[in-house]
Amino acid sequence: MANSPPIPCPACGGSGQLSSFKGESRFFLTVEECPLCCGTGLAEETPPDSGPDPSTQAPR
Repeated sequence: MANSPPIPCPACGGSGQLSSFKGESRFFLTVEECPLCCGTGLAEETPPDSGPDPSTQAPR
């Protein structure tokens, strides 16, 4: 999958940051690094599950 486009992180939408309003009046905006992508903005690639590797199975 070297030629596949990068997949944006589903938690932060690709920004690498999560922002939220805090405080009584909700006046304070806090910005934190996204814990899911560690601030990169990209989802980790997981190889597709193609089943067990036939070379590691015992012969029948």
